[in-house]
This record gives sequence, C-alpha cells and structure tokens, in this order.
Amino acid sequence: MMTSEAADRLSEEIEKAANIVAQRWPEVIEADDVAQDIGVKLLESPMTTRELMAKKPQDRINILVGLGNREASRALDDYDRFTGRIYYSTDDVRGLLKKGQLAGAEPTTESERLDLENGFASLAKSNPRYAQLLWSEFVNEDLDKETGHIRKELTRAIDALTRLMNRSHNGRSID
Repeated sequence: MMTSEAADRLSEEIEKAANIVAQRWPEVIEADDVAQDIGVKLLESPMTTRELMAKKPQDRINILVGLGNREASRALDDYDRFTGRIYYSTDDVRGLLKKGQLAGAEPTTESERLDLENGFASLAKSNPRYAQLLWSEFVNEDLDKETGHIRKELTRAIDALTRLMNRSHNGRSID
C-alpha cells in the first residue's frame, strides 16, 4: 500500500506530466482530462503503480507523459472517427504494405504514396522500433514472427502507421 506522502508525490507528478501533454496536444486534450485518464490507468493497474513508484522521479514523469500522450492520441483518434476523418483502415494500410508500397512499388494513387511516405517518416522519428519492424516485414521480408510478442508488435506498428497516414491525409502536421 502506498503512503500518503508517496500518493501526494505521485499526484504532483501526474499533474506535471498532464500539463506537459496538454501543451503538446493543445487542440486535443486538457490537462485535467489527461491527469484523470492517467489516474484511472494507474488505479486499474496496481502493479504498474508499484513499478512506477520504484523509479526515479524524472523517470516516473517521463513514463506518465508517455501514458498521457497515448491518451491524447486516443482522444484524437476518437474525434477523427466521430467526424468521419478516417480515410485509411488498418486493413487498407496492411494491403498497401503487402503490395510493396513501402519498398517502392507503384502506388494506386499519389495520395496513398504521400500519406505512406509522410506516415512512415513520422513513425521512424516517433517509434524507430515500429518502423524497423515494418521495414523488416514488408521490404526485407526477413522478420521472424515465430513469437506472439513480435506478431503483436507488428500489429501495433501497423496501427500506429495507420493513424499517422490518416493524419497526413487530413493535412495535419505529423512531426
């Protein structure tokens, strides 16, 4: 069980992380909403909270900012679905990748080519691991998918690329 001093410290760190996230996503989410979302995530997972408390303060804040960024991204995705701004589904993106679009095969449309290039460039900056997985699977064709962990990571990489391609298609900055 967490002491009240530790709970107060964690609460302060959540507020600090929430403010950082809200500044990065000003049109998407407010600091109070981020703090609440992070708090719910931690309440739902006592093990995560215990592991978090074992970290150094700056590491905790970095982890909390990551959780907040995920929540802000989900909020933006929900808004896009609500407003009909989703252009690509994960099946669409998977199809483009399987057709060799990432390897330079001729795209069906110029828009697809631009969105894939922009999305992949953004993914390479934000999550180089995901970009490498996609490259290994769809360009080099040498990804070892024997473990469930790698297959799950590949699915997450395609999901992330799909979000970034939709943002590119909708004309938003993806940097």
